[in-house]
Amino acid sequence: MKLNFIFITSIFIYFLFTHCHERDPLSPEEPDDIFQILFIATEDTSTFPQGRTNLYSINDDGSSLDTICNFFTHFNGKIEISPDNSKLLLGSRFVVNIDGSDFQEFYTPNYGDAKWKPDNSEIFVCTDLAFPNFGTEIYTINIWETDKIRLTNNDVDDYDPVWSSDGNFIYYTSISGSLNRSKIWRMNYDGTEQTLFIDIPLSSEHFKFNYTGGIYSFINSSMVYIGNVSSSELTEHDIPNNYKWNPKSNTIAYIKNLREIMLYNFETKQHTFICSVPADYYYGEFAWSPLGTKIVVRLEKISELKFKFQIIDVKSKIINELIDEDIFPWIYNFICL
Repeated sequence: MKLNFIFITSIFIYFLFTHCHERDPLSPEEPDDIFQILFIATEDTSTFPQGRTNLYSINDDGSSLDTICNFFTHFNGKIEISPDNSKLLLGSRFVVNIDGSDFQEFYTPNYGDAKWKPDNSEIFVCTDLAFPNFGTEIYTINIWETDKIRLTNNDVDDYDPVWSSDGNFIYYTSISGSLNRSKIWRMNYDGTEQTLFIDIPLSSEHFKFNYTGGIYSFINSSMVYIGNVSSSELTEHDIPNNYKWNPKSNTIAYIKNLREIMLYNFETKQHTFICSVPADYYYGEFAWSPLGTKIVVRLEKISELKFKFQIIDVKSKIINELIDEDIFPWIYNFICL
């Protein structure tokens, strides 16, 4: 009887360790990082490089290459997805539904810095010329209204507006050409309480936030500065200005000398090599996947008008290539969603 009890107990313990502990229920498996790539490209070689461009989509496994909409002109501006994932903001010129319907055009110069309000899929902020001094000022636009709301009004150029993560504030850069010195300001979303946020020598640009909105970065001269919104301390980082924050962590990716994809830890200042470009190509624009596990990069063939995409799994370093390089003589901006 005692031996039977020991035998049964041993079997029970074995079952617990080999089955119940195969996966910790408190540590769920990471979801698959499945996404689409939306990109602007041209198939028109007759009037290249100013030929008509279209907006396309393709799945991350290379399936379902579709045309979302036609621009009927040459457009190569940036693409911004609305907070509710229903609309696309193209430069500061077009707004279109994610399926290509309800195409709208705004007669705003395409400065490429338009951005959706994080908590509102009907309002975006952008830069436009102001009269009579022809300087650039910051405006907000409601996609259902024709009038722009001017937020800044001064004798210097204001540009590159960036929303805070909660949509309550707008950060923007202001520069005086005679002094070649830029300042970063913060104001309420309606333009009130404009407050100096950063003032350092030389020209600053490309102010941006990390995924939490608590850490910011910008380029000043040839150096990248990183700071925290709750502190005045800034740290210098020797990384190229093509860097991008991971959408889910504080990891930074950048392209080194058009040939290598690198990761960077801004806390330890450690650089990590991921992969290098195939022979006869160089790396162009790149973007993180929505969950931050992969990097999508545009490959450009040296001395030829041939483009394709490469998807790199950051952890496994497995590389997949998308799109026949002979389809598009030019691929411009793209996003992952």
